[in-house]
Amino acid sequence: MAGLMASFAVKARSLYAGTPTFLSEEAYCTGSVMIDRVVEIDDMDIVVLSGGLRRGLRSGMVCAVVRREKRVGEIILVEVTPNMAAGLIMELDDSISIQSGDCAMVKTYKFN
Repeated sequence: MAGLMASFAVKARSLYAGTPTFLSEEAYCTGSVMIDRVVEIDDMDIVVLSGGLRRGLRSGMVCAVVRREKRVGEIILVEVTPNMAAGLIMELDDSISIQSGDCAMVKTYKFN
């Protein structure tokens, strides 16, 4: 799939020389992103992710946090750079904390 997208991007660039570069980038998160660390600032915890814009993450996205296929909680992304993202904890499951090495997966919704 990635090869097909790259091939398409090269052809699109040659056809439309003035096309913005963001059209050749991936538009969706490429799967899960690892939690790098959790930083405590004043009365809140900031969850730092090891991926950012280049992995398809955007500010405002809600991510489920999982550890070994068990849901730990949810975060909302508040700052996203090309290689990192930071989120605030919205919800935590009972007596569990978010830790380095947990995975964040963008929540998607299906409307019928």
